[in-house]
Amino acid sequence: MTAAARPVILAACWTALTACAPASQDEPCPLDLRAVPLRQALTDLCSRLGVAYLLDPAVPSEALDRPVRIAAVHLTGQEALRWVARAAGLEAVFVEETLLVTVPERLGRVWHAGGSGVSPEGGQASAERVRRARLRRADLVWTDTPITRVARDVSAAFGIDLVVHPAVLADSPMISLESAATDLDGLIHALQDRLGCAVDVFDGVLYARPRTGSATPPNKGLSGTSGGGPVDGAGADDPLERQVVIDRSVEDWRHLAERLGKSSGIRLSLAGIGNAPWPAPEACGSVREILEAGRLAGLWTWESTSDGGKLSNGVAITVRPRAAVATRTAASD
Repeated sequence: MTAAARPVILAACWTALTACAPASQDEPCPLDLRAVPLRQALTDLCSRLGVAYLLDPAVPSEALDRPVRIAAVHLTGQEALRWVARAAGLEAVFVEETLLVTVPERLGRVWHAGGSGVSPEGGQASAERVRRARLRRADLVWTDTPITRVARDVSAAFGIDLVVHPAVLADSPMISLESAATDLDGLIHALQDRLGCAVDVFDGVLYARPRTGSATPPNKGLSGTSGGGPVDGAGADDPLERQVVIDRSVEDWRHLAERLGKSSGIRLSLAGIGNAPWPAPEACGSVREILEAGRLAGLWTWESTSDGGKLSNGVAITVRPRAAVATRTAASD
């Protein structure tokens, strides 16, 4: 097996863990990275949080040398891990207790955050941070002010970080604005106008990104959404293209099968779950996208049992957690 064909565990992320206790992933984890190579940024942050990470072989080697520029005060450890990866054009999700770092295309647009390493407390902290930011008002006065200084002011005034996409940072934008008693929505509109880019509340921050050419934040229904019905507006002849939300109300493998089956009208059968741990994934998209995202993240395998490749209601989909598959394979050797 060649080096390019296998995932690489960067063991250096455990450096110095014996010297001090790792920080909680749900506690504030300030960042101030100024053109730090991604390799070093990930290693240092994983060491700080006591996290092992896995590099997907789909990640080009040059990506690890990309300079990461991000300053944030209010992020939790889990959020910081994801945003450091995004600052280099990658994505990071938890699979079991290991952080998987990969290219966005490998996870699809549906994967929000998953794995047993993601706690409900982290999501609650993010939601509360946004709620409080929406209650604040600030007098804003900027005259040809660098976006990096604007980001610091936003963090101090609203209690939420402004993270800027590398493509926006590359233009070295200067902001001029004078606005009294500005709320969060007013700030968002002002930044959109002056930066000429999209600004969204996404994953615990204000995210300034190009209007085109970069990934759009996932469906906002991911935050706080519950229930098992299809997303409004979904409808397709192919039942695997029907929309579904997988969130914290899905508590085990059987609930997952029920949720996907209810939304698609397809009977899903589970095989080999045994003692396989529940990875607590969160996702929003079509049934097919969610099944594929889980497969690519290493959480399960799946296959259609239909004839002739044509899907219809009543087709059985077999979802097999990888841990169970590995156990059966080992037993047969």
